[in-house]
Amino acid sequence: MNTINDLPELKQQLARFQNHLIVNIAGELKRINRRVYMRELPFVPFTNSIKKDIDCIYLDDQSAPTIEVPFLEYKRKSIHDFIAEKEMDHWDLISLFEMLQAFFPFESNPPLTFSLISEEEYISFYEKWDNWVCLCKNGVGIEGFQTCDQYGEILMATIGSGWEDLYRCARCGRIFSQLSHKIIGINTDPNPEE
Repeated sequence: MNTINDLPELKQQLARFQNHLIVNIAGELKRINRRVYMRELPFVPFTNSIKKDIDCIYLDDQSAPTIEVPFLEYKRKSIHDFIAEKEMDHWDLISLFEMLQAFFPFESNPPLTFSLISEEEYISFYEKWDNWVCLCKNGVGIEGFQTCDQYGEILMATIGSGWEDLYRCARCGRIFSQLSHKIIGINTDPNPEE
């Protein structure tokens, strides 16, 4: 491995790396083709002092990645500004890029009641009894499960309804695939009428 003893050269390489990552983040946002809300990501890659204020990331009119911060006086800010103000470091930038690379865009913006889960989880399936058991211990004979869309909103499983093998736990709101049993997210308000 080559070592660099010249500090200005090292700073220049770091700036090139940063710009390269930001260009790649812009490419991922172009692929996704809509705003990405922080609640859709497994975690928010910013410092603790600012992460609660971050709403979403999107491409501005000049195709530059821009972060919306609705509760602060400036409303939106570039990634360069977050780095310059030490509210995001290069590891956070790498994490953001990796999450955007793995991001599967839904057709529309998710409702406020939807969030992704940060760890890989599965519903238990007992083939002998043809029964699912959720992580919250709900089962078919208890509160049961409902067919739903990717956000956990109830959707009838009829021809032409757009249903794609997803179910929602009626107790805790976890959303999972009936085929893989993998949990894809959670509807934090599964029973709003109650």
